[in-house]
This record gives sequence, C-alpha cells and structure tokens, in this order.
Amino acid sequence: ARQKMLCVKHYWRLKTYGDPLKTKQAGDGEIAAWIDAHSTWPDAVACLPWPFGVSGGKSKYPVAGKRKGHAAMCEAAHGPAPAGRPQVAHSCDNRICVNPHHLRWATHQENMDDMVERLRAKQGEDHAKAKLTVAAVQAIKSAPRGYGKTKELAEHFGVRVGTINAIWRGQTWKSVA
Repeated sequence: ARQKMLCVKHYWRLKTYGDPLKTKQAGDGEIAAWIDAHSTWPDAVACLPWPFGVSGGKSKYPVAGKRKGHAAMCEAAHGPAPAGRPQVAHSCDNRICVNPHHLRWATHQENMDDMVERLRAKQGEDHAKAKLTVAAVQAIKSAPRGYGKTKELAEHFGVRVGTINAIWRGQTWKSVA
C-alpha cells in the first residue's frame, strides 16, 4: 500500500475494484444491463475488462451478484451451459476479460488441459507441494532398478515408493529426461 501511496482501505479498493475510490459493487440490475449491452460485443480480438467488482482472495474473478461474471456473460452470449460442459474457458488468459468471443463452455478437463497447454499450471519443482527437484528426478530415472532399490531411493529422497515407481513408469515428471 505504501508503494502506491494509499492507505490500507484505498489500496484494498484498488485491488478489489480496480479503483481506489470505488466504495461498493454495482447492483444486480446494473450488472445485468451491462452484460446485456455487451453480450454482442463486436471486437473479437481486444479484451473487454469487467468494470465491476471482483472476488476476494487470490483469484480476483469478476463477480456478477452471486455468480461469476464470466458465466453470466457466456450464458448471455452463447446460451445456457450445455449438459456436461458447466465451466467457462478463456482463450485470452486474462482473468478480468469478459469478451464473449474469448469465452466458451467447456468441461473441467478441457479447462485444465488449456491451463497446462498454456503453461499456466505450476509443474515440477515450481509446484508448491513438490518434494523433488529436477536433479533428483534425473538421479532417480538413471538409478539402477532392482529388488530393494525402490525403497532405498524413496527413503533417500523422502518420498513414497509409489512416487519412485510413477517416475520410472513415466506417469509423473514426464518433461524430465
């Protein structure tokens, strides 16, 4: 907050609403009118930033009343979510963008595949729960296999036997040669 020369309250408003002077979220009627007016947005390239409040915490997703702004815009532009495709996927990776051309209905798996494909998912030693480094995985992959070796390696690296086996089978750490 000090870097932006704002008090804590105004810094929170800036992070939450995008404006340090905004004091409350818009009503459902105002949000619905804005979504209706922008559901046929002509520009398919540029992002359309959400002008209202965003959720708290780390996610900072647009909020439209009790639902996410992405879902409200996707429903207005493309109709209700089809059976088996309950999530909204972005093509632009901009969390506050609600351009209808950048949104589509998707399954959870399709959404996660997009995240991995675009390198937005933390993988390998960058993942918060990773216990192994790339060097450790390379050592495991090059280690001789045999009776008792799996348990030995697991104890040495502080992981489970199943983790060593998954690395050897190529189920995890696929990107490490």
